[in-house]
Amino acid sequence: MKTSKVMLVVLLFVTATLVATGVASAQVIYGDTVLTDIPEQQREEFINSIKRKVESLQVYITKISSKATDPKYKQELAESAVKLFESANNIVQISNARTGTVAQLPVRLYFLKLAGIKAEKVEITFYKGVRFETIRKGTDGYFYGTALMFQETAISKGDNLVSYKDRTVKRVNFKSKLELMREGDEVVQIIETFLQDINVKETI
Repeated sequence: MKTSKVMLVVLLFVTATLVATGVASAQVIYGDTVLTDIPEQQREEFINSIKRKVESLQVYITKISSKATDPKYKQELAESAVKLFESANNIVQISNARTGTVAQLPVRLYFLKLAGIKAEKVEITFYKGVRFETIRKGTDGYFYGTALMFQETAISKGDNLVSYKDRTVKRVNFKSKLELMREGDEVVQIIETFLQDINVKETI
C-alpha cells in the first residue's frame, strides 16, 4: 500500500510538472516527415503523445538528479522512469565535455547513478523543446523514430561554485503505435509509445 501511494505521488508530480511547464500543450516541432498512414485528425495528438513521453523523461532526469529531492523517493522515481522504456536493457549514453568520452549504461543503472551524483548541487535542465529528427513506419505496424532533447548540466562541488558544466544534444529513439477503435459514434485513439536507446549526438 505504501509503495502504491508513493507511485501515485510520483505520477501526480510528473503530470503537474508537465502542465505547469506548458509541456502538455506546447507546439510540436518536427521535420519533413509526412505521417500519411495516420488520418490527419489523429496526427497531431499522435505526435504530441510521443513528445509528452520524452518530456516526462526530462522531468524524471531533473527530479532524480536534484539534491533538493528527498533521497528516500529517488528509488521510486527511478523505477517509474524505467517504465517509460521498452526494456530495462535499453541503454543511455553519457558524455564528458572535458575528456570527450562517451559511456553507456542500462537505463536503471543510469537513473541510480543520477540519484547518487556526489556533489552539493546538481542542476539538469532542458532547453529548445523536443525536436523530431525522423519518423518511419515499420513492417510490424509500429512507427519508429528519433527525437532530439537538449540537455544542460551544471554540477557544484562546494560553495555553490560550478565545477562542471556542459550542453548535450541527445537522440531519443522510440517506437509508437496508434490504434483507432470505434465506440458507438466516436473513434477512440489508443496510443502506445516506448522509449528505446538514448545516444549522444554532440556535447559542448
